[in-house]
Formats: sequence, structure tokens, C-alpha cells
Amino acid sequence: MKLFIPIVIVLSIICFHIQIGTTQSQQSVDPWIFQQRDLLYQNIIDATHIPSLFNADNSNNCLWGLRLQFHWQYNSGRLEATGSNINQQSWWADMNYFLSVIPYLAAMRANLVPQVIITPPSDPMIASKVCTTFETCNSTMMARWYNFFETIVAHQNGSSSTTDSELLEIMWMAHTESIHVALEKFDRELKLFSEKESKFGFGWANFVEVISIVNFNTNFTQVTTLSADLPNRMLKFTDFPPFITNMTKDMNNIVLAIHSIADLAKTPLWNPFLDTLRAICKKPACQTLIDNKIQEFVSHPIPTILDILFNIMSSCSK
Repeated sequence: MKLFIPIVIVLSIICFHIQIGTTQSQQSVDPWIFQQRDLLYQNIIDATHIPSLFNADNSNNCLWGLRLQFHWQYNSGRLEATGSNINQQSWWADMNYFLSVIPYLAAMRANLVPQVIITPPSDPMIASKVCTTFETCNSTMMARWYNFFETIVAHQNGSSSTTDSELLEIMWMAHTESIHVALEKFDRELKLFSEKESKFGFGWANFVEVISIVNFNTNFTQVTTLSADLPNRMLKFTDFPPFITNMTKDMNNIVLAIHSIADLAKTPLWNPFLDTLRAICKKPACQTLIDNKIQEFVSHPIPTILDILFNIMSSCSK
């Protein structure tokens, strides 16, 4: 399978030596420049290639999801970038920092990727909320990412028999921990959006919790399919899904589905819902049913994803 690589990735490779400076024997990387943060992703994806699990072209690598989401955020204006310069107060950019720089620091610790120095943000408020070294970051979060990359190293050395599904579970533990840590830090930035975009962002973070429980494979193909139907711009207060005229039906359905998750996540029912979902995912028949429904949602988004999950949970609980 040939991977479709957006032109911005090619440009980022060309710009790499121009925009990344050298400090002593290490390169300094400014993750608030799009191309430089994107290069962190490229290095991680290349370094974690395991042909027996991820195919010869690395298309089944679960880290593709992080990079493709970053591109969607940039292309839809959610990074609020001026040219290549990412707005440091963009909630999406701040959340993504914990899914780009943070895993890179852990991969550095595992000696998988080139050693670099992370340039801190110039905004003092944002600088106080992020970390730039492995040692100064949240220890639980870093331990989970380090465990993922150590498992990769062990597999590459032939000393691990971890399956693709098991590796995916380890990745999701790290991924969701990054989101939990970042959500607590950037509540103020989330409130800077319109009410509709803020609700979408909050709902998206909680939707990730759902797909982590079902162990959704964030490989190139599946995330590319999902990304095609994500809203192509930030939401305004005048947007009323499913009647947003300059978005497709599937985009409208995605917005409705994510907004419904945001509503549920703010109620006392949310944690019991997640606990029940975790329990039924341990049943092979129910896991298969949920996998199929999530795949259907990714290919053909509908606004009633929660109704479907509740119906599955009701059936599997009997």
C-alpha cells in the first residue's frame, strides 16, 4: 500500500535543517513551529517501525494517529497558526504538545530517537504549564510512555512477543494519561473558544477515552478515514449541527456525536458508563460487536453513537 503523504510533510523535511538550530552537540527543536513539531512525529514513527506488526510500509503503526490528528488540527485552523508559528494559547496546540513532545521525550530516554533540546514556549503562562525534559514532566505520564517505547525496543531486539493488540493497549494507557494531565492544565484555554468549539474539544477528549477502552487501532488507514469527516474549521456560536451548511453531512454528524459525548461526560453517569464499557469489552463476543460498530461509525458517522453503545452494553450485560 502506498501512503499518501501530505505536501506539508515534504516541506517540513526540506525546512528541517533551516529551522532547527544546533546547540553544542544537540539540536534544539521549537515545537511551536509546525514543521519542527511534525518532525518529532516523523522521527518517532520511523524509529518504532516493526515490520512484523506494522507492515513493511509501517502503515499499521498506531502512532500515525497522533501525527494525522496534528495535521487535521493545523489544516482546520485549530492550531490558530500564523504561517508556521503555532499559537501557544491554542487549546488544541497545548493538548497536542502532550501527545508530541511528551512521547518524544520518552522515546529519547529509550534511545530510540535523536537527542534534542526542546525550546520552551515564549508565553510565560504556557511555559509554566508544560515541561521540556523527561525529569521535569509528570512521572506517571512519562513512565507510561517510556513503557511503550521500551516494549518497542524489546520487540525490535527480539526479546518480546507482545502482540499488536497488546502494544496498542500500552499505547492507549500512555495516550489517555497525557490527555488527563493536559486537560487539568488547560481549562482556561478551552474556555477561550466559542461555546460550540469548546464543547467539541471537551467532547473529543472524552471520545478518545471511549476509543481507548475498545482498543481502536490508530493506524494510518483508520485515522485517515476518520479524519476525512472531522469538521474542517473551528465551530462558531452560529453553528447548529446538523444544519451547518458549509460542512458535509458526515461532518455534521461527527459534531453532533461529539457534542452528545460532551453532555454525558459532564454528568454523574459518565464514569459508570466507562466502567461498564470496560467490563463488557472483556467479553470476546461483545468486543467484536463493539469493534464492528466503531468501524461503522468511522466509515459512516452517525449522530447517535452513544445510543448504539448503550444498546450494545444492554445486550451484553444480559
